[in-house]
Amino acid sequence: MRSQIDSGNPLRIKSALQTICEHYRKGALIRPDELHKIRLSVIGTAYQTNDEKVRRWVVNTLARIGSHAESLPVINFIYDAYSHEPEMVAACVAAAHKICAGSSLEKTLSKWQASDALATLAALQHKTPATLPLKGLPLNVETADAELLKLGLIVVGLGNSPGNILNPRHTDAEMVKSLGSHHDPIVSQYSIWAIAENTQLSVADLGIDIRDVNAHPENVRSWIYRLIAQRERSAKECWEVILEGTTDPSAEARRGLARGLQGTFIDIMEPWITDWLVREGDSETRLALLTHLAKQSNRSQAYANFALQIYESEPEGSVARETLETASINTDLYVQLKRLSAGGGADLFSLMEDRMAKGPIIIQNLQAGAVALGGGQATNYGAIHNQALSADQKAKLQSDLFSIQELVPSLQIDARQKEVLLDAVTAAKDDPNPKSIKRVIEVMSDVGKVAEVGSALAPYLATLATLLM
Repeated sequence: MRSQIDSGNPLRIKSALQTICEHYRKGALIRPDELHKIRLSVIGTAYQTNDEKVRRWVVNTLARIGSHAESLPVINFIYDAYSHEPEMVAACVAAAHKICAGSSLEKTLSKWQASDALATLAALQHKTPATLPLKGLPLNVETADAELLKLGLIVVGLGNSPGNILNPRHTDAEMVKSLGSHHDPIVSQYSIWAIAENTQLSVADLGIDIRDVNAHPENVRSWIYRLIAQRERSAKECWEVILEGTTDPSAEARRGLARGLQGTFIDIMEPWITDWLVREGDSETRLALLTHLAKQSNRSQAYANFALQIYESEPEGSVARETLETASINTDLYVQLKRLSAGGGADLFSLMEDRMAKGPIIIQNLQAGAVALGGGQATNYGAIHNQALSADQKAKLQSDLFSIQELVPSLQIDARQKEVLLDAVTAAKDDPNPKSIKRVIEVMSDVGKVAEVGSALAPYLATLATLLM
């Protein structure tokens, strides 16, 4: 993620910042060991970019991950330089409501100029209606400009609308549908975005005839494709639209479709997707398709095989390899990718058995005892030799431990076992040393005696065991 922000490519930077914001909206967090570094990259981008959209997403991202001390000077700088742009004013006001409080918020907002409606809609991106006076609402759609309508649709999409925010006589869903055919393509785009984000809305609320998708600008087509593709029911019902989208002449439109498909699997689409990936020339679209292959690899052997071929053909450390590894976590494909990365030819358990035949698995002079996933007798590897881990090793461990922590709630084990595993992982994150790592491996070994759980934990056991060898 940080490499994309530092890439200097506006498209890649914007995509990375959007991804961060999307994950934060869903409750995810950046690992503490990476958060400060990413903040610095985002702040650096604020002072360097000339791209209007990147600037706006810098402010949006700082609202999600920034601290008051680090972020407010940056947001003040952007406001002072671009206060003539309504989008930037709204983004700055929204960010201030997120990172400031009390007198600090009042002092900041008192220096900025924003209409009551714009200020309220911006604040509703991060605050609930009950905490605000709601000045300037509801909007009058007959007189409101495109920026206010867009902000209103953002609030609806985030699920923070007090109701009838866009028209006192019509529901938000009715107005979302009506604004789908708005003459301004940005308003039309955000009406689709609102449906895509808000689970209380559906394709039935779309105010656009999808049979006439080609009549719309590329930004609108991109979101139509994405909306249809991201929900399996609409993807099945509208498969002809998706097939047409794979050959859309606009890279932006194809990119939207590929991103929508990341969490969706329809078996009839397998040959379409693989053919599309082969001919796709846009790098960001290709990465989105690779994410789709990896995420859905447990449901398609053809996907798994194709992903392995691509992984083998890519150089070590490439963006494509990193994308496949990240997207395949919690799938069987992940184990195979890590085996290829290590240069091995056997599967994970064969690899471990070979190691056991030669002697204990050594983790930086820690003998990682009692490893037996998926049933069978655990083998004790002996004593601990306490040696400090390097900074790089600690960083990699933090990444793996964070992934294990995210996985635990979905494991088919009882609450007490989850608690014990989470305690071990938390202790290792707080103090990553050989003893705490050994404890994680021991607990994983114990709960991994259930076959399904063992399969889920195996990739992390393998990386914990081999990372420090």
